[in-house]
Amino acid sequence: MSKTFIVEMTICDAFDGIKHFSCTEEIDENGETVFIARRDNTQFRCYRSDDIPETEEWRVDPTKAQELIAQLELAPVPLCPPFAMGLDGTTVAIKITRGFNSAEYTFWEEQPEQWENLRMISWFFKKALHDDSQPI
Repeated sequence: MSKTFIVEMTICDAFDGIKHFSCTEEIDENGETVFIARRDNTQFRCYRSDDIPETEEWRVDPTKAQELIAQLELAPVPLCPPFAMGLDGTTVAIKITRGFNSAEYTFWEEQPEQWENLRMISWFFKKALHDDSQPI
């Protein structure tokens, strides 16, 4: 089974641990292209109960995945964000991959205003993991 990463998002909270989200384009056992969203909670157990599953997977509507890819390919994102740093907060890392090419964006606490176009990624995962996709 072939798997290609499209986008990954890691949220590292100083108190709650790490949540990792990813969306992949895969060829299933029937030879069909499917899009899978995953949430890895294996490092998100600092102050949480054991009822949180380690990994969750959902099949994503192909139209929604293709829309995200199209938006990412056209979204203008400035290269240099404003300076930011701190302690005991949240760092977010987003990696967009297309074949051998990739771009990675990391920010502390609040997403820089100049990177507003990246917000579509968190919206995508929120919808994919809660609203309109099918758990696997």
